[in-house]
Amino acid sequence: MRKITSTSAVSLLLLTALAWPQAPQKPVTAREPSVALGSQGVVVSGKAAATAAGIKILEQGGNAADAGAATLLALSVTYVGAFCVGGEIPILVYSADQKNVKLLEGQGEAPRDPKAIAWYMEHGIPDGNVKAAAVPGTIDGVVTLLKLYGTKSFEEVVQPTLAILDAGGPSWYIDTGSRQRIDTGVNWQADMAVTFRKLVESEKAAKGTRQQKLQAVSDRFYRGDIADALRSLVYRKGRFPSQGGFGRAQNSRGRSTQNHVPWLYGI
Repeated sequence: MRKITSTSAVSLLLLTALAWPQAPQKPVTAREPSVALGSQGVVVSGKAAATAAGIKILEQGGNAADAGAATLLALSVTYVGAFCVGGEIPILVYSADQKNVKLLEGQGEAPRDPKAIAWYMEHGIPDGNVKAAAVPGTIDGVVTLLKLYGTKSFEEVVQPTLAILDAGGPSWYIDTGSRQRIDTGVNWQADMAVTFRKLVESEKAAKGTRQQKLQAVSDRFYRGDIADALRSLVYRKGRFPSQGGFGRAQNSRGRSTQNHVPWLYGI
């Protein structure tokens, strides 16, 4: 039976058979030691809600890749000070039967605009400035994980995250680097839920195979109306235009997400 292990830069670990039977239900109280036992799989992340998202997908018959995708999406809204949809997610996938490791890069690209390159060569990558931000790699990383190794749809793996967002939360978060409280001043949970539901709409509306439907998710984020809104925002804040468009999806089809040295990033 084929087994895989998926790990990412946000401390996610999964070990499970690709065919996942119904997990036994065992309530765990907050007072018990921080120890988990299991014979068929484990999900570990930095947030309890994100771990619960991965476990839920396993219980619904998903494999390690499906659970990893669900956990990463949940972490993107529960661990905002360290990781978010605008971030990057290098993912390692280990095949127990093939005894090999594959890299799904999940990284943003460096700029291709000659003016931008010249500016960075002269000034370096600034700290705390939009010019230091790469094209977000999270969505395409998750979609690629699902396309290559998963069995579930984007709609299925994003459901636990939508439940978290629909419950609401504070407009602030704690930056994990500076430990400072950052107040966004907006109800970003509701806004993020709208974005995720747009991606689900695109997947459901797309024709063709499961892979083509998943690709529609990336296409809308990196090439559609969501990309247009992101491009407008970052340009207003001072980022350089990048030749070839905002999209990372065009560069991730079997090339930059698989066995590829991470890009130097900073757009």
